[in-house]
Amino acid sequence: MQGIRARLLGAKKSDPVSASHIDGILSRSVQGWASVGGRGRQRLVIERAGRPRATIIADVARPDLAAAGVDSRAGFQYQFEPALRDGEEIAVRFENGKHVSGSPVRYRERPFGDLSGLDEVTARAHIASSVLHGSGIEIGALHRPLAAPQGVHVCYVDRQNRADLYKHYPELASLPIVDPDVVDDGETLSKIGDQSQDFVVASHFIEHCEDPIGAIKSWCRVLRSKGVLFVVVPDRAAHFDRDRPLTSIEHLVQDHELGSQLSRTAHYMEYAELVDKRTGRDALAHAAELASVRYSIHFHVWTAESFLEMTGFAMRRYGLPLRLSLALHHHGELIAVFRKD
Repeated sequence: MQGIRARLLGAKKSDPVSASHIDGILSRSVQGWASVGGRGRQRLVIERAGRPRATIIADVARPDLAAAGVDSRAGFQYQFEPALRDGEEIAVRFENGKHVSGSPVRYRERPFGDLSGLDEVTARAHIASSVLHGSGIEIGALHRPLAAPQGVHVCYVDRQNRADLYKHYPELASLPIVDPDVVDDGETLSKIGDQSQDFVVASHFIEHCEDPIGAIKSWCRVLRSKGVLFVVVPDRAAHFDRDRPLTSIEHLVQDHELGSQLSRTAHYMEYAELVDKRTGRDALAHAAELASVRYSIHFHVWTAESFLEMTGFAMRRYGLPLRLSLALHHHGELIAVFRKD
């Protein structure tokens, strides 16, 4: 949110105050927000490879902008067809030719080389070898810890010891679960000191968080300056969540600011019906059973695009000193790397 205010205050008094930002770019989409004089619904020109391709209106609902005095309908998202090619430049401009903040930008399909032939675990390790350094933590590694680069020290954090994790996840009985070094809530990290870590890894973990925004705030808190947040998130379409509705930003704000316990029962019921395919009384009983043991379901669901929108929102609304340095969609998951300023 401080970044939005800075853009507003930095404009010349003689000019209409403009503020804008590109939040993220993927192979088929670019998204962000743009306003003039605090007003949304601005006409924007999308350029691809130096040539205008479309004119759009920035009128997508973005409730996070209102707290900075910007029209809440100032968001934009544009879909590319065909998909962007590696190295292709796109630009987003106001009608007067001024670039939206962050424009122009080049799409990098393979910033770490060709990963298309690599499985998910190997691809994550390949990227980690270039971005992780020093010592840090991995949260909720279970049976698939990130392969740490040589010379990097990882401390494993989970909410239960290994014996209890096997009890909670009987389906993993035949697999080697990592023995946590620290037993702690991965959303709050109450046992991890402020600015004590060079990196935080959360692979297929944030969807299990009841308060994802609170988790991101905690992860940012424990990172040192220039530290890395390495997050891997499943894309709804490629996993068992495919029939569930996407989690809205409004819902996430409620979970964070009013308490996640308000939506817990509804989450378990949705999971029982739309993932485990139970119906009627059977669904009610199954949801109650999951809730009774606080089974770690996917409480929230995203696509790559909606996850980037959520993290951008959280960084602005809560003034988190994080910036996105990589967003890569690979084999049904988003690998996102953030750096702390």
